[in-house]
Amino acid sequence: GGWSRLLNMADAKYLQEAVGPALTAGLASVAAVQPEDPVDYLAHWLLKYLAVEEQKILAVKAKEHAEREKQNVEADEQTKIHEQGDNARRLHACKESLSKETTVDKLYNSLIETLRKETEAENVYVALLEQRDAPEGAPPEAEEEAVPPPEGWSVEEGRWTNVPEGEEPPAPWVPPKIMPRVPTYCALKYKYANRENAWLRGKEILSPALSKGLDTVCFHAVNERKSILVANVLESDPALIFHGMPMPGSFAVCPLLASENDKYLEGQVLGLICIDTLNSSAYLSEKDLDVLQDLRSTVSATHEKLIREAKERLEEEQAAASRLLNEESVVPDENKPAAEDGIDELQTKLAFANDLVKKVKDMIGERMPVERKDEHGHELSEITTFEEGSVAHRVVACVESLVKVSQGDSYLSDMADALSKFDLLGVDQELLDECRAKLNPEGQEPVTKETEMPFTAKLLVALVLIVLELGDAAVKLATLKAEKAAEEAAAAAAAAAAA
Repeated sequence: GGWSRLLNMADAKYLQEAVGPALTAGLASVAAVQPEDPVDYLAHWLLKYLAVEEQKILAVKAKEHAEREKQNVEADEQTKIHEQGDNARRLHACKESLSKETTVDKLYNSLIETLRKETEAENVYVALLEQRDAPEGAPPEAEEEAVPPPEGWSVEEGRWTNVPEGEEPPAPWVPPKIMPRVPTYCALKYKYANRENAWLRGKEILSPALSKGLDTVCFHAVNERKSILVANVLESDPALIFHGMPMPGSFAVCPLLASENDKYLEGQVLGLICIDTLNSSAYLSEKDLDVLQDLRSTVSATHEKLIREAKERLEEEQAAASRLLNEESVVPDENKPAAEDGIDELQTKLAFANDLVKKVKDMIGERMPVERKDEHGHELSEITTFEEGSVAHRVVACVESLVKVSQGDSYLSDMADALSKFDLLGVDQELLDECRAKLNPEGQEPVTKETEMPFTAKLLVALVLIVLELGDAAVKLATLKAEKAAEEAAAAAAAAAAA
């Protein structure tokens, strides 16, 4: 029927397309060769033909497979390149951000968050290196050996002394830079850690010389100035013990190194950045260590910059306090009250003194406002943090009496307001006696301009010392004015009675 015709047509088409070319070529070969057994020859010829065609098909498939593999590899490589580019851009942005931090605390807190995002680390913590005194009976810290000058160079004179007359001397000798020593007696003190490791802050690892020779991975990193990755903490040598407890996971440490300066090569150890995966299923790899080392130079340089800036601010404050105490609040001899001074002389001299008081008050208001102007500035609330019984605390107690302010809810605003309104001419003898007793209690070392105290306390003590120096003259002036007023009132009453 119809199906048979359709199938016959399909078979014929298949034979024509698939078998026809092979059979045609085979018959042509039979005709050309004219073998004794044409049928057998044709059969073998067709088998070889099919084998060759199969190999061609396999070759095409192999080529296609190779092309696909190549495309996959290229795609993987492109993905990897993109990922590396993304990682590089991300780390560059991280370094840019870290380099712009404005305090050491902010720097390391940002570093902790960055490392937790950019590595497999579960925990991040930073220890800073602190030098310690040698224990009693132990040899002292070895002194750094100076590089001896070459023959003919005079260190004292700063010149060559062995140059023959008439010859040009060589260039001045400059001592070679040396690698800074790691202190024998020191400790790694943990200052910063992620929130879950807050308990770690304040703990420390002692150097071998302070811990009976205890060998630690952290001091290996310090002494060798190199990063260390411990893929499996339980297999670490030396053993990694986390405050008495061995824990599974990975640990990596990277030293923070100070940059090169006029005397030293790069290599002074500032501290360590530590990361771990303890008590988690993750493990650290070389990739994580690379991130640590990539960020290390930025963190070290920023740490140094911030410490340098803090030192400069401290030096500026010390210089400002010194000028205030030794120059700007000093009463010249010609303006110091004398025993024989009367009302007019005292008024003139105390007016000058009140100008000095105003200068001190202005500086207190500028340098110690109620609200801090910037993160590096001071604020009035610092006066509430001084330890009871300390010199600074005694100064504050004296000022409280002087301006008649007591502790309370509005203490700081009351203090700022009272300081701005303070007038030297308003003091009396009772107030002066109370201030002197609070500033210099019996048995305590008297407070002077040279007494060590925080910057904010020095601003206040400048005011206190002016008042205590000239307060008696202000009391005397008030007494003389009162006596004069009484005399004038008595004279007026007598004149009125006589009239």
